[in-house]
Amino acid sequence: GVDGSLRRYASTLQRLFRFNSYKQVTSKSMKLNIPGEGSVGLSGGQSLSLKSSGGSRSGVSAELTWSSGSKRLVHTRLQLRPGSPAVLGGPSSGSGSYLLILVLI
Repeated sequence: GVDGSLRRYASTLQRLFRFNSYKQVTSKSMKLNIPGEGSVGLSGGQSLSLKSSGGSRSGVSAELTWSSGSKRLVHTRLQLRPGSPAVLGGPSSGSGSYLLILVLI
């Protein structure tokens, strides 16, 4: 099943990742200047850092680093577009895998 808080992303999650269920662990927001950078703590001692390098009406270019303590789990560059979620697969936990949904508003 899909956690009610993730219903609007259900088709994207199920198309990209073939898991039996999806559960929201936490929800955070971050406000960035463009260009600019910021970070937010996630559950389990993990953190997410974003660095925006520029933007336009079509979206924002960003560099993302997902870390656990001093260990880098995921590092990538993205083009974030308003209304189009970016979904990234992350590390495994004892009960499954973490996924990250980024939404530009």
